[in-house]
Amino acid sequence: MDDMINRYKKVSTFQNLNLVAFPIPYVCRVKKADIKRGFIERRFVQKVNDRLSPVTEVSQNNYLQLAQNPLFNTIKLRWRIDGTKEEIKNSNRASISEHLGKMPQLKNRLVNLLEYSKK
Repeated sequence: MDDMINRYKKVSTFQNLNLVAFPIPYVCRVKKADIKRGFIERRFVQKVNDRLSPVTEVSQNNYLQLAQNPLFNTIKLRWRIDGTKEEIKNSNRASISEHLGKMPQLKNRLVNLLEYSKK
């Protein structure tokens, strides 16, 4: 019996991974450097086996943990926060569109294209 357990541990793809059971929701904080740069980086995760599961925004640390976890899809996108309303909307819509193949529910999560902008 011990031999079978040891064999399983050797072939198990999950034995050495630091698996995080759930994403930890995060609210982005815009810093002065972000405002000067004109954009922020936002990170999102979703369960890999359920394309209709909620998309959750996570911190950079949580994102790095979940990016190693085969149970989650992860994406990182640039979110424009400076410019005219139309420029911001068009840029953010394009950022979302880039990732819809991997995470289709992102369009339902990011409905306010002017989120975090001063406009």
